[in-house]
Amino acid sequence: MKAIWKSKRFVIGLTYIVVLVIASFIYGFYFKEDTLKPMRLLYDENGELIAASPFSPKQMPPLGSDRFGESIFLQILDGAKFTILFAIGISLLRVFLGTILGVLLSLYVTRLKSFVKTCTEVFYYLPTVFIAYILMQPMNKMIFSNLDSKLDVNFSLLSYQAIVLVLVVLPTITTYVSSEIDEFMKQDYILSSQLMGASRLYIVRMHLRVLLKDRLFLLFMQHIVQTLLLIMHLALVKQFIGGVQKKSADLAEDKFISLSNDWAGLIGLNYFELNVSMWIVFSTLIALFLTILVLKLMTTGVQDALTKQKYSIKKMERHKETNPHIQNKHSFTFANNK
Repeated sequence: MKAIWKSKRFVIGLTYIVVLVIASFIYGFYFKEDTLKPMRLLYDENGELIAASPFSPKQMPPLGSDRFGESIFLQILDGAKFTILFAIGISLLRVFLGTILGVLLSLYVTRLKSFVKTCTEVFYYLPTVFIAYILMQPMNKMIFSNLDSKLDVNFSLLSYQAIVLVLVVLPTITTYVSSEIDEFMKQDYILSSQLMGASRLYIVRMHLRVLLKDRLFLLFMQHIVQTLLLIMHLALVKQFIGGVQKKSADLAEDKFISLSNDWAGLIGLNYFELNVSMWIVFSTLIALFLTILVLKLMTTGVQDALTKQKYSIKKMERHKETNPHIQNKHSFTFANNK
């Protein structure tokens, strides 16, 4: 793990994520209530009407507004903490539960191993978004009535959605961890530990924990990106994380808004604006794209750091094996030497 912190890509990416989340929390706790109320009409100094919402980035810098006059920049900043931390939390639960189940499957319930692996092969062929959509659809009716004041995030709905997002990937993670453990158990020193009477718990604590640590961290990083993409796909099929709310719009129309301002929800609820007011969706897409790009660079940095670490260890072992033995007069003595 120490080698990971030497990767510039990982450190720079982590700095970007931390700064973005902290800025989102600071805005949400200290400045959100003091933000000016959104306006539907924009007037000049002479009191003449200039434009109506949605305002372009030139009319309302830096990123414009939506049809309710809400600043796109503030929406993205407010939803950053929810989007990123939700993806991190889901990924953490997946890896944690998948590791526990993988250890149990590989070491304690070995008779069921082939049956479980056969059953989980189905998840490699069915799209994950399709399974998640079927499981989330019954809860899709939890939509609030027409209100002017924005409600808080529906945490009961959020908890159910989090459980679904964990469960749809848990079988594949479990079989992956189980397969990795099966390969590690073939190591000579682990076989020697078993022959000397070491318990399975001792092997997990002393050997497998060290071997799995780096791979699980890499798996964790990969699943953050996968979770962001999955909630993005779900938003396009009208499954919004945290719930939505109806709000009165122009011409007696009602539109849905996201309760959490998560980036996937902002894109999914406004994707039709691409042909009308492109900046409403395009700005959030750029924020999501940059975050995924940073996470991918962090993952690549972790992979390179672990590869260099393994290469340096092998190089040291090879150097020890090929190190010639230098003889001198003190290297040996005859037993009958007087």
